This record gives sequence, C-alpha cells and structure tokens, in this order.
Amino acid sequence: MLCAGAVRSPCEKLSEGYDGEWKIPYRCAHVPVLRAPLNMLFYAKRAAPILIAMLEAELRQNSVRAVLFYGSSYYAFDSLFELCRRAGVPSLTYEVEYPISTAWPRLLTGGYFDHSGYIRATLRRASGLIGISSFWAPAAESLGLPFQLIPSYLPDEIPTLARQLHSRGHKASGVFHVVTLGRWGPRECPRALLRGVRDAHCRGIPIRYTAIGMIGGGLSDYRIWKMCERDPVLREVVTMTGWLEATEKTALMQSADVFVILRRETRESAASFPTRLPEYLATGRPVIASAAGDIPEYLEHGVTAWLVPPDDRGELLCSAFVTLHAHPELGDAIGRAGFDEAVKRFSIEENGRKMDAFIRSLALGASAGKAAPAH
Repeated sequence: MLCAGAVRSPCEKLSEGYDGEWKIPYRCAHVPVLRAPLNMLFYAKRAAPILIAMLEAELRQNSVRAVLFYGSSYYAFDSLFELCRRAGVPSLTYEVEYPISTAWPRLLTGGYFDHSGYIRATLRRASGLIGISSFWAPAAESLGLPFQLIPSYLPDEIPTLARQLHSRGHKASGVFHVVTLGRWGPRECPRALLRGVRDAHCRGIPIRYTAIGMIGGGLSDYRIWKMCERDPVLREVVTMTGWLEATEKTALMQSADVFVILRRETRESAASFPTRLPEYLATGRPVIASAAGDIPEYLEHGVTAWLVPPDDRGELLCSAFVTLHAHPELGDAIGRAGFDEAVKRFSIEENGRKMDAFIRSLALGASAGKAAPAH
C-alpha cells in the first residue's frame, strides 16, 4: 500500500508504526509555502506534478495494492485518482475536515474553492472513504463508497507516558490549573473559555489558565490576545507560552487540574474531530468538553468527561470549574475513567486494525476483479 499526501499527516505515523505483512511507504510532496497573499492558490498545483511523478514511479514497479491519499485538494489529487483508476489500483481518501466558506483567508487564497472542488468532483473517483468522524458516512453512502470510521488516535508513546504520570499521582496545589493546547481559532470558542475562567476567578476559585501553542498568529486569536491584555483579571490569570519543547509541555500538562476542549455544533465540528482529545484523556486528568460533533459518542458526562452544551457561552463552563475544584475526588475519578476510555477507543493498535481490514478488503477485491475471466 502507498500513502501519499501534499502535507505531513497522521498517515506518516501509520506508515512508520505499521507492523503487518504489508509494506507501507509514505510519500509526501514537500513544497515550501510562503505566508503571502494568494500563495496558497498555487500551492496545490505545484505539489501535483511531484505527487504524480511519485505515484507513476511506484505503479511502474507493479507492487502497489492500494493508495491512501491524505489531503483535500482538487488540483493536487484529481489526476492522481484517475491514475489509480487506469492502473486498476484502489484509491482511498482520509477525510478530516469540511470546507468552510466563512474562513476568509481560505477564500482569498483559493483554498476554499480547491477543497470544495475536491469534495464535489474528486471524491467520486475514490474506491473507499475513511472519515475521522461519522459525518462522512452519509457522504460515502451517497457516492456509493465503502466507509470506515477512524477517529484521532493516540501516538503509541503516549499511553506509556500517561501510565507513568498516572502512577505518580496528581499533586494538588493551591491553584486550580486549566490547560489547553493548540490555537485560539474561532472553532475553539476562546471567548467562552475566557469568560468561564474569568467568572470562576470572580467566584473565588484560585484559577490559572495556561494556553500552550501559537496564539496571536491569526486575526481572530490576535483580537482575543489583545482582550486578555486589556482585562486586568485575565491579564493576571492567563499565561500564553507559545510552542514548547516536549519536556516543558509534559511538565505543564502534568500540573493541570483540568483540560478544556470547546466546540460549537457546526458542520465544521461535525466533519472533524478534536485531535487533542485523546492526548488530554491519556494524562489521567479530567477533560471538560463540548457535547458537539462525535464527542458524545465517545464520552459520557460525569463518567469519562464533563460535557457542556455546545451553545454554552461560558456560564456552564464556569460551573464545571467550580464543581471540579470543590470535589477533586470527582475529577480524579473522571480522569481515571477517561484514561481507560482513551486507551480502549483511541489506541493506534485498535485503529490500525480497523484501517488494515478496510484497506485489505478493497485491495483484495480489486485483485480478484483483475483475475476474474472475461465473459
């Protein structure tokens, strides 16, 4: 099987960690991207000939049983799917997000139109569809494609590290420490998060919030960042670290009393899956999450996580902070159950078995079709 993409992806990790009888080479078109207006309009088109040359070279060896594409570009992938069709090799796609027309940078750079063209035209050429969420099941059915759900998975080293942290226990301090990783884009609902933190502080909770990741790189999160600077309460309790080395990040995550993932109930949330969720759960600390998208399919309120409505503006998040601060034993129980759920539902071994069985069934079916005598 061949994994191909225009960007580095989870498929690369799969290709490195796969220990079955099939060889999985990973091929990535490395095309430099400048942060300049309209640059992304040409990015996929520059990647396309590189990927075509890579795929043709692999197909000439006559050893490719299936090709898994990671990426959502009409310009980069449409001709590649056609190459697979002519070679009689099954082509699969791993879908993780839906094009959002309200993201104006993607509109200006052409990314939205490239992605939309891929969804409307290129997916029809695929032999099967793997989706990160159940949102993609009806899409696959409408196209007559076999479907397999593969959510975000735990990197294979995290469960071992998490067990070590879990065995050491969580050392309570005088501070209630909230931690998030990633960006402050609109889908992360940063205003609701900060309102919950601010209200909890005003209710007497000794709360501190640490945001690990790139904050202020986009216009929307830059505005939130400036709001924190102007607000005296948020300026006191919020810390933005930027990206950290692994040891520093692990130390901060170990000190967390709770992690937070907020989402609205939108098409974007339904089509994607919060990739940080398994990582949070694997720490053994409680997670507060919005009941949006597929999240309620994996987590139970008050048992494996603390769920808040996706339309919450921070009031119920604040209540969750107050409850978990007042009842640390409840947070410990939720954290332990969440850890067990993460190992069971998001392990790379479990998801690897599902992906292997799905791809194998399509590849073997295609081989049988080639071998069948003509009538």
